[in-house]
Amino acid sequence: PNELNPAAPPDSDEALLRQLTARFHLTNKIRQLDIRDSADHFSGTLDLAGTLQKGRIEIALQPFTAQGNLSTQQLSLPENWRQWMHWEETVPVHLETTDAISFAATNSASWSVQMPTASLSLGDKDTRVRLQKLTIDVAALDAGQMAISTRLSVSLSTRLRKQALPQLEIAFTQHGNLERSEFSLIVADTAESMHTALQGDIHLTSGSGEYQLDAKISDLPYFTETVTPLLEHFKLLEDTVTIRSGAIRLDTALKSRSFDIADWEQRSQLTFENVTGSINDYGFEGLALSADWSGTTRWKTLQPLDISLAKLSIGLEVTDIHLRASLPKTTAIALPQVRVEALSATLLGGQLTLPDAQAWDFAASSNHVTVKAQQWQLSELVALQSGADIQARGTLEGELPLTVEDGRIIIKNGYLRALPPGGSIRYQADEKGLAMAKSSPELALALDLLSDFQYQVLSTEVQLDKAGNLLLGLSLEGSNPEQYQGQLINFNINVEQNIDPLLQSLRLSDNLVKRIENGLK
Repeated sequence: PNELNPAAPPDSDEALLRQLTARFHLTNKIRQLDIRDSADHFSGTLDLAGTLQKGRIEIALQPFTAQGNLSTQQLSLPENWRQWMHWEETVPVHLETTDAISFAATNSASWSVQMPTASLSLGDKDTRVRLQKLTIDVAALDAGQMAISTRLSVSLSTRLRKQALPQLEIAFTQHGNLERSEFSLIVADTAESMHTALQGDIHLTSGSGEYQLDAKISDLPYFTETVTPLLEHFKLLEDTVTIRSGAIRLDTALKSRSFDIADWEQRSQLTFENVTGSINDYGFEGLALSADWSGTTRWKTLQPLDISLAKLSIGLEVTDIHLRASLPKTTAIALPQVRVEALSATLLGGQLTLPDAQAWDFAASSNHVTVKAQQWQLSELVALQSGADIQARGTLEGELPLTVEDGRIIIKNGYLRALPPGGSIRYQADEKGLAMAKSSPELALALDLLSDFQYQVLSTEVQLDKAGNLLLGLSLEGSNPEQYQGQLINFNINVEQNIDPLLQSLRLSDNLVKRIENGLK
């Protein structure tokens, strides 16, 4: 080195490189490359050229195509995933570049790598992941301080079991060093149904940083149509869900003090807008939700959770549903303890309300809540009994203590009663009822009275067991003007029916009407 440049220090490798000039060219045609437990039958041609001049090294890898088989063990996928995707021990992999990949280094503190356009395909025609328009640009601004700038963009196309998922456009940028690195990640689909943006800065050695996540699904029907089959297969969704309209937005602010999630702080706002669809046989319309909470593994609401629903069809229609709830104490989100602060809904021509705030523990085997019935119309209640020739009028109120256990609703010691001045009941028995009345004087008397019964008092005890058996202990006081000289009469009637088949038949009837209406459009 001293002979080339006597002024240079003996160990000045950089000074030596600045005085060297070189050109090199390497071509390697791979007919078959096997890497044990990783890849086999790889083939392709590599054409590499480079220069060294004044301390600057430039290397260019010319456009090439490489293909072979990749071991699925290297993908770290769960066994049930590989079986479902029909990926056996190996899967085909195909890599192609359409522009040269370049590497340049000026000195030990500066280098860059650029890959303008490439595509990578993994899998076969039934199940395939394809990266297209892959662009990578990485530059070391100061290798000694690990200052690096990165830009990456790619189009991701995925086909799973012949089902195409939305094509995603991914863009990533980063700038900084180990002390502070700013980054941005944007993921959106080409159908413009979903857009997610994550940005922030992070201390790469300590894990501390601040981040902002904004995610929006503007076309929820399209998004769920493609995602739901995957959720169903992997047992993440056991219900049949259909979404016809709606949008979802999530805004999250994160702050970390280390890489341990327990040290993270976060605040999120979640909104649902006009979500309409069905879960199993239950249809719903106009779902809106607003939530504001903090916490990572344990959550606490910062403002009450507000849920509204324009209509819910469960066999009978429930409309104008409003629920306000909160997590006043930090609680595990998987099985939260919720305070239900308010509940109201319109059904049977009146209101169903929650008189007092009550607790609901999702970790408990059962929960109890008492609701109040107000201004229920007897006419709408008896209309649920399809196939019976019965007319009634009157306004009811009452209380229904509900116990929810194993997904079933149980009612113990509930009651309903008619408001003054009472009302009327007109019931015409069918042939079977008239035949039974011939052998039962008590039944014949009741049928005569109920042909036009004007009541002043109506009250009923309400019991609903876990099997769906509804028992109504009905007490009536009134008269029939055309029977028994309009004499005032008190009598009791016990009505027992399993409501599961009733609600199911109402839902089936409602679904049939909707199918006919859709067919006529």
